[in-house]
Amino acid sequence: MIVKQFPGLEVLRLDRTTVTDKNLGELGRLKSLEQLSLFRTRISDSGCSKLAKMSTLRKLSLDQTHITDVGFKALGQISKLESLSVWKTQVTDEAAAEFSQLYPNMRLNR
Repeated sequence: MIVKQFPGLEVLRLDRTTVTDKNLGELGRLKSLEQLSLFRTRISDSGCSKLAKMSTLRKLSLDQTHITDVGFKALGQISKLESLSVWKTQVTDEAAAEFSQLYPNMRLNR
């Protein structure tokens, strides 16, 4: 629905909504989307694989979601990503440190 009504959408906040991993496929069709916030949603590792295909994202917030190290590592595939927030998730310190070494120009918030 959002895709049809706002195909040129650049910023989208779906914080504290019922969005799930399944819904992310539709969001992937937003070809201008640069900022996406999914704070306190039911997004998990399987959703991260869909997010990783969203090549226009520059800023992504997954605070208080259900992601782990597995999904977190997939997010490094987003080539334009400048800022990633995974505060209060199951991402470990070790995975965050490795991610920061691999992507030193990306701002990571834990």
